[in-house]
Amino acid sequence: MNKSETYPSLFEIQNIISKYPIPKGSNTYTLANKYVDYWCKARQQNGYGRKGYRDSSQQKVYDAENAAIREVKNIKCKVTRAKLEALTSNGYMEWKDVERFFKKVSKSATYQKLCKKNKESKYISQKANVSFSPILKKFQGHRFGGMAYGNGVMKINPISGMCKPTILHEFAHLCGNMNHDWSFRADYLKLCSIFIGKEFAKLTKKEYMKRKLKTTFFQKTPKTPEQWIISYQKMAMLRKAKRV
Repeated sequence: MNKSETYPSLFEIQNIISKYPIPKGSNTYTLANKYVDYWCKARQQNGYGRKGYRDSSQQKVYDAENAAIREVKNIKCKVTRAKLEALTSNGYMEWKDVERFFKKVSKSATYQKLCKKNKESKYISQKANVSFSPILKKFQGHRFGGMAYGNGVMKINPISGMCKPTILHEFAHLCGNMNHDWSFRADYLKLCSIFIGKEFAKLTKKEYMKRKLKTTFFQKTPKTPEQWIISYQKMAMLRKAKRV
């Protein structure tokens, strides 16, 4: 069996660990169990495509995307800028324009490919809630500009959400990313690049990077027991030095 798919028995791990100096207050049995916990979490992260289940980057994503929208005035491409400029006196599209844009994106090859990619993804976080045929509804009496639901419904607030970045943000959810993690951000950038312009996508990515928000994920091979105990020893020494 592939080493990345399994780990030695507790007895074997204890044997390996016993060859190294054991930090004060620990024993081989406790450390072997800690290694198993570490290995299981690493495998879970690789399979899920993210560290945890919490949507911890949500506010940072909002801040980055809003910052990019504020920088539209600095976009040199007139075509891209025109797609983002106010279409009405209050700065938003008319509802009929929202419906037209929604239909254009939902029927596009780009959106359908993103749905297919996520449906077939090896990462569990992208497999659920993929909507190939989303539905648009009005969303009133809420502070958010838009919302995406697991049943494939997108609701747009006619007061504060009738703009292309908000609509594409919700599409990035509906194609398989219900959280705001790296896969959501990658798909949002792809949608923005196609339906608004590459300059706006680059501007948004720059704001993501400022906030250390990644748009890719690389699987990590879990450390061997030998590598893990050496790393554990170093951390124990650092903690001891700080206490002193």
